[in-house]
Amino acid sequence: MKLYFLLLLSISLSCTLAHAEEKLSKEKRADIQKLMTLTGSAGIGKRISDAMIVRLTQLLKSKEPKITNKALQVMQKVVRASVDEYMQGEEGFMNVFINLYHKHFTHEDIKGLIKFNETELGKKSVQTMPLLARDSYDAEKNWSLKVIPVIEKRLSKELKKEGVDLDKK
Repeated sequence: MKLYFLLLLSISLSCTLAHAEEKLSKEKRADIQKLMTLTGSAGIGKRISDAMIVRLTQLLKSKEPKITNKALQVMQKVVRASVDEYMQGEEGFMNVFINLYHKHFTHEDIKGLIKFNETELGKKSVQTMPLLARDSYDAEKNWSLKVIPVIEKRLSKELKKEGVDLDKK
């Protein structure tokens, strides 16, 4: 029985390691890129650039209230070019994403996800997931604000029994 278990464990680990070490084929890479386009992941560079531009515009305007529109356009151009440059290439963010998909999904999984994301439900999920993520974040934050005081009160009470007074100033 013990030998049987060790044999199964050995086979299982071999299969897991074989998938982890599987070379990324051109076909799988292309399908991952297609999936990323369907899900909007391929547009992350623009979203990053846009967010940086908003923050930098606010920062520059607060530091230099008389900053010209031309200077702001230069900033936007530099940000977009820099982000675009660092999104591509071997060490680029897109390649990191592609390798993560490769690590966690087989080529058949990717093909199935493409099929799903081409359906009406798949398209709806792509549109809805960012809203769900935002709402989930807000719900988690609100819930945490309720539970943290309870934890603090209980922790303070229990630690006092151990000689630790968190209420001391």
